[in-house]
Amino acid sequence: MALPSSGRIKLSDVNTELGLSSTTRVSLGQATVRTLTGVASGKIALAADGYGKANRVALSRTFSSNTANATVSVSTLIGYIAGKTDLTITVNSGVYVYSTDTTAPGLIISNAAAGDTVTLVNNGYIMGKGGNGAGVGGQAYATTGEVGNPGGPAIYLGCNISLTNNSYIGGGGGGGASVGRSRSGGAGGAGGGDAGDASLLYPTYLGGRGGAPGAAGTNGSNTGVPTHGGGGRIMPGVGGGQNSSGGLGGGAGGGAGPRAYNTSASPSLQFAGYSSGGSGGDAAGLAYLINYEHSCGGGGGWGAKGGDAKSGGTGSYLNLQYSGGAGGKGIQLNGYSVTYAVTGTIYGAVS
Repeated sequence: MALPSSGRIKLSDVNTELGLSSTTRVSLGQATVRTLTGVASGKIALAADGYGKANRVALSRTFSSNTANATVSVSTLIGYIAGKTDLTITVNSGVYVYSTDTTAPGLIISNAAAGDTVTLVNNGYIMGKGGNGAGVGGQAYATTGEVGNPGGPAIYLGCNISLTNNSYIGGGGGGGASVGRSRSGGAGGAGGGDAGDASLLYPTYLGGRGGAPGAAGTNGSNTGVPTHGGGGRIMPGVGGGQNSSGGLGGGAGGGAGPRAYNTSASPSLQFAGYSSGGSGGDAAGLAYLINYEHSCGGGGGWGAKGGDAKSGGTGSYLNLQYSGGAGGKGIQLNGYSVTYAVTGTIYGAVS
């Protein structure tokens, strides 16, 4: 609401705009009226100085350093006036606003009233958490598998926003799946997902861990039993690759292990697992179990699904298949809306 833009302005109109009772006694020289009309001193002429003026409060919240699991609750900000607040949230250049848990978004914006406006200006990186890679069922020589864990959302809305995205926003990548009976789990998704560790048969063989903000994930720890790479927190980043002993950590999703080993078929066959996508939309790798050892998917890129794991053996080992984790949303709307001033790059669904 605002004061009339033409005709007579009554003092009751001024009171209403100030959020007071229409009959409250008011002086044209008091501070709230001067703020409303924009006249710091001297005489106020409502018919000229007051036309179209609105009692709005301009607030700001700036992220100037890396922040995990950030929350901006509009109504709790100092100076807030319900329905009359214009809030600008800014993520500075080079700053990471990120999640450490797939159930906790990188940034939550909520609790604005009808009439408030909320503008998000992103010059940095807003990231969801990557899903962890699957394990292998938890016991040695178990013919089983596990699905990869899903990535989490980058932004979670509890109100409508306007977005100026001058950089990157990305949901976490899904973790890679695993199938087999003794070896290590799938690779970690973009956004710091950890790779699955080896089973009880190889308890010291650890998958790569997720990277810190701005860093790639680490490689798998072992040289004999293939282990897989952790997901990084680099935007856009590239997916982890392979070497002779295991999957490499990625700037985005981690790489899957280099082979699915077969000891009994003739001839012996080996298949490589593929690394994850570097940017959003690329699913991760897929390795095939030839007889009975293992198959693990790579970690998904930003907002992308993790790699599946599928067996290729015979008998009880045939056609075992487990899915990679789903990619996290770039923006989880929850029934609210985004008005785009600048779209920028958003990895993952906006829904």
